[in-house]
Amino acid sequence: MPATFDLKGRKKQHKGVIDFPQGLIGFSSVKRFVLIDDPSSKRFVWLAGVDRPELSFLLIDPKAVVPDYEIEAGKRDLEFIGLDSIHDARIYVIVTLPRNATEATANLKSPVLINTKTGRGMQIALEQGCYPTQLSLLREGDPAKTLSKV
Repeated sequence: MPATFDLKGRKKQHKGVIDFPQGLIGFSSVKRFVLIDDPSSKRFVWLAGVDRPELSFLLIDPKAVVPDYEIEAGKRDLEFIGLDSIHDARIYVIVTLPRNATEATANLKSPVLINTKTGRGMQIALEQGCYPTQLSLLREGDPAKTLSKV
């Protein structure tokens, strides 16, 4: 049964604590998070710090932004969170949401990998590929208009 978590003054349902032994890039001291569905959109989820609830990150499935998004993770990274294959992970990217939502971006260069079976996760910094750290979610000429499907 889902537990509740207080996110910015509102009780939200979550499915369990996810342990990030290395923390997230820039937040190595925060190790425990919960995934919370965003009530305003099926596309987004929140990754909220258990011990620092004021620290929360908006996440999106990268394939919602770039349909052919593919990453390679090292064998050690996969083993670290108990995965046999990258295809067994839930993969998200962090969204930066400024005051003007039309300027929202996704960091495709540093995805968050989660093994929902073991409750372990990690964020990796990709070396290969040409993924940007700030890809606009509302690109001109993009008929899909990612934010319009929120």
